[in-house]
Amino acid sequence: MTEWLPSQSEVLAHPHVRAFVTHGGANGFHEGIYFGKPLLVMPFWLDCYDLAARGVDAGVGLAVDRPPHFGPGEITTKLRRLLADGTFAQRQPLLE
Repeated sequence: MTEWLPSQSEVLAHPHVRAFVTHGGANGFHEGIYFGKPLLVMPFWLDCYDLAARGVDAGVGLAVDRPPHFGPGEITTKLRRLLADGTFAQRQPLLE
């Protein structure tokens, strides 16, 4: 049994976390941007679709094309792009 797990913010603040896969809820979406992590958004309901579109437009991440009808190939391709293309991270705020 796990007695303690770090908060999402603590995980996102870790320097080894290079991207954030999220459903696109407002809290996680904004935390990912705050901590400078490129986002892969897989929206499933309500405002998540809007935030996914805003993240793509702002250049801070990518979104799956047709949730929930996406496959592992799309996820792999987009994660590789997020990790290889430094422009997603460059558009993020830098923390000292």
